[in-house]
Amino acid sequence: MSTLSISELTSLFEAGQLPDGPFTHRDHVRVAWKLLRHYPLGLALHHMTEGVKTLAHQRDVPDLYHSTITTIYVLAIAERITGSEGLDDFEAFAAEYPELLGPSRQFLLGFYTAETLDSSRARDEFVLPERRPVKLEPSLTFSS
Repeated sequence: MSTLSISELTSLFEAGQLPDGPFTHRDHVRVAWKLLRHYPLGLALHHMTEGVKTLAHQRDVPDLYHSTITTIYVLAIAERITGSEGLDDFEAFAAEYPELLGPSRQFLLGFYTAETLDSSRARDEFVLPERRPVKLEPSLTFSS
């Protein structure tokens, strides 16, 4: 999907018509960023949620949608958009906030324990963060 422009990718995502092929973490973040630039937060979250659920159903990957992960990423991206006036280009935004595009497990463990992330409750409904966000050093990694 990396060959598609962010506008093309987002349009196809919203229409439930993504082509076959991987829909990467970066693609998720690109779409969320574009949705948040176009819609108010609640509507952007709704579009992201429904799009990932549709994708999961189409590709027969029921575990693709995780409510807590989807929601915390949309909220984190929205917060950074608010704090990044003038970053109207996704690549500039991504360069400013690389933690959003790094290993998602590493980012998520700044907010949640592994036990919570792996729970069926967190998959089915949004769970508020257990931890204050931790600024992780780029070289710090976690095993999953």
